Amino acid sequence: MIPFLVAFIAVLAIVLFAQAASKKQTELRRNAMAQLAANLGLVYVPISEPQGCLTFGASSMFLDPVTLRSGRTEQIIELFQAFSPFGTGSSRRIDNLIMGPKDDNQWMIFDYQYTVSSGKSSTTYRFGIIAVMMPLAMPSLQIRPAGFLDTVSSWLGSKDIQ
Repeated sequence: MIPFLVAFIAVLAIVLFAQAASKKQTELRRNAMAQLAANLGLVYVPISEPQGCLTFGASSMFLDPVTLRSGRTEQIIELFQAFSPFGTGSSRRIDNLIMGPKDDNQWMIFDYQYTVSSGKSSTTYRFGIIAVMMPLAMPSLQIRPAGFLDTVSSWLGSKDIQ
């Protein structure tokens, strides 16, 4: 009975220590992001909530911090759905959002994560995202692997990016 009790207490101590270490890391990250926002003259919003179906209008890319603090972060991701890693996995989450105008550009800097499950196992992927909305028009660009028709067209004189 006593070895079981000692093992239980040891496991409990390890779990509590891991939780405390995780909380400390989260606090350090939030402090660093808040300092970065202050240095850049941007707004820091320490949000952290799981995301479900994420919808967002491009015209309102930068919401006010009060709206974001009230749990409306589901409006952030859809704008980026055309880019990897957005739109992948489940349990999407945004945290440590820095946003606002600087040097005629609109900035969003945030931590993003999602989970991919396969059977009984799951993997969580974490990213640091920096998005800049600039006041210039860019032509559409698609990058893809070269296929068989690309090879045939090159034999006929078609030029690829050189």
